[in-house]
Amino acid sequence: MFIAYTITAVLLAVILAASAAATHRRNPQVTASMAAVGVPDKYFSQVPSADLLR
Repeated sequence: MFIAYTITAVLLAVILAASAAATHRRNPQVTASMAAVGVPDKYFSQVPSADLLR
């Protein structure tokens, strides 16, 4: 069971880091979706930090 938990935790950490990196680099797809849900442009630089603090 410990091995399954470890693999899941590592996999989720990698996905979260990739999400933060895409947001930090202002990937056009990520930027468009964030703008579509109403995130102001001035908060785009703070979102990756919040992702990594979860």
